[in-house]
Amino acid sequence: MGDKMYWIWIMIFLCICTFTDIKKRNVCGWLCILNIAAAIMLHTIFRDISGKSLIEGIFLIISVVTREKIGYGDSLVFLAIGLIIGGEKCFVIIFWSFLLCSIFSLVAIILKKTTFKSTVAFMPFVLAGA
Repeated sequence: MGDKMYWIWIMIFLCICTFTDIKKRNVCGWLCILNIAAAIMLHTIFRDISGKSLIEGIFLIISVVTREKIGYGDSLVFLAIGLIIGGEKCFVIIFWSFLLCSIFSLVAIILKKTTFKSTVAFMPFVLAGA
């Protein structure tokens, strides 16, 4: 599969995740697992699994340690993205996602729309970061 196909796949996946995160404040775990399985299967078939990374799975450990300050769904999304497009590109998305979320949160706190204990849907920032 070409690079463009992977990016189209990622964007469709993230649009669905964003919609459910905003609407239900939950990321579909089954959709993440389905994408992880599909990525492994496709990379195995096309024999390009070597360029992909499982390091994003560290977010699952962070989810447990921080008592889901970063949710399990978010962690599964990053794992799926890493398996689909590779670790380096995934880390760029992670960087932009956290940066955009931080800026948004800081502005919201300054404008007194939220507090430090408030939570926000993270998937819109992941979509924007991608």
